Amino acid sequence: NACTLTYRSVAEYRLSLFHMRTDREEFRLHVHKGLGAVRDCMKAGGPASDTFALLGLLTDLKSTFSFAGKLDERKALRAIGKAKDILPSNPRAHLAEGIFYFRRGNRDRSYADTAYGCLRVACELYEKEDSGYGVRGDGFDWGREEAMVWLALTMKERGDRSGALMKLREALAV
Repeated sequence: NACTLTYRSVAEYRLSLFHMRTDREEFRLHVHKGLGAVRDCMKAGGPASDTFALLGLLTDLKSTFSFAGKLDERKALRAIGKAKDILPSNPRAHLAEGIFYFRRGNRDRSYADTAYGCLRVACELYEKEDSGYGVRGDGFDWGREEAMVWLALTMKERGDRSGALMKLREALAV
């Protein structure tokens, strides 16, 4: 079902991150498996905004090993934009956008600033989700702690070490 496929996509995305620096073959395998799960989720009528956010995250990772790297970067950003268009209040769409720009922060300082803004919005939107213990009415809740961690990394990059540590402690408390 669509719920299972969404979480399978999230799991494959996280596994790809785990292997990114240590095992390029496993990294590629999990990126491709994640993209397959996203496509299956789309066919099954999964949550459109979350699905496009995941498509953006995984396509962005694919850009690191694809011959069409720059094209994949543009595809990733378009998918993330579509996720935001579908549901502007979806924190996962803003999380995906923040990660996209954070990964380019070493190229240009403005990317780090953009990432910071996106991740702050994501964290604020997660706080606004109000159906119990952080679970929305449709049951999808992933990325909350990741948003806090990525925001902390961005804060550290911008020189706010104490704020970054506070945000990491907050993520641990979730």
